[in-house]
Amino acid sequence: MDNFHLFPFDKIPKNSTVALYGAAFVADLYIRQVSSINYCKVAFLVDRNYEKINFINDVPVLCPDELLKREYDYVVIAVRPDSLNFSSILQSCRELGISSHKIAYNDTPLIFAQSTYSQFGEDMVISELFKILKIERPNYIDIGAFHPLNASNTALLYKQGCRGVNIEANADLLKNFHLQRPNDTNLNVAISTETREDVFYKFAETSKSTLLPHNLEYWKNIDPNLKFEEVRVQTITVDEVIKEYFNGVYPAFVSIDIEGLDYDVLKRCSFSQNTPYLICVEVEDTEMSKMNAMLAPKGFTPYCKMGVNTIYIRACLLPQILGEY
Repeated sequence: MDNFHLFPFDKIPKNSTVALYGAAFVADLYIRQVSSINYCKVAFLVDRNYEKINFINDVPVLCPDELLKREYDYVVIAVRPDSLNFSSILQSCRELGISSHKIAYNDTPLIFAQSTYSQFGEDMVISELFKILKIERPNYIDIGAFHPLNASNTALLYKQGCRGVNIEANADLLKNFHLQRPNDTNLNVAISTETREDVFYKFAETSKSTLLPHNLEYWKNIDPNLKFEEVRVQTITVDEVIKEYFNGVYPAFVSIDIEGLDYDVLKRCSFSQNTPYLICVEVEDTEMSKMNAMLAPKGFTPYCKMGVNTIYIRACLLPQILGEY
């Protein structure tokens, strides 16, 4: 049994106007919960990644500084209290001068049959698709794995008995995988389009870490005081990992989130002999047509977009999936 979080109805009076801090799966749940019974109005969301996420359920996602400019009755922290982001969001609210009586969150999880570990519930869809395809133990490769549970597209599969390979360039983050996903293969390497030694820009705020110098400049322009260090890393290609750890056969599921390199890395993947069933990749709206055009000749079609991530499926399997409905 996993945890499922309910909107803090006991702390927010009916007909209030609220702002949600956090633009991921919990925020989506909260919006659906309050709108289904017309309990209160969600005026807007704020998130540090607001430039990548325009809307959640038609509610705009804005910069956290907008909390100082807009009207609302309460700020509701829309992340799980056990997540990595909770403490930093709470601190951010305090630094913005928001009084404690206007900050609300639910720190009492409900026990529910199954929850999500992904940002936007992608793992629930992926799990259901494999059930429809009658694949009981799909294996996987998680590229840019980040955390064994938080915002993970493969944690639910692991809980269900599936196994795979997790790849994370940040050695500090990989320690958690050895502890919480010991039956997976966990690799401290960086995935790129070729094998070489490269510079990895490791940020203190780990989700921003990147191999790309222009990504570094982007984050430095936003926050000149952002702390990072340059680390020499060995890069390898996905095909090399598949050859060594999957006997040359691509796993059933590929999850990839490597901060701007996703397109180029997927383009270099050799799917000619074998292909995964599903791919989940972060794609910005402006890059969607480009990603679709690249993956179509490789045999993939977009199945659904969830937040900033898109799930692609083998095009030949789509009739089998749609035939279930």
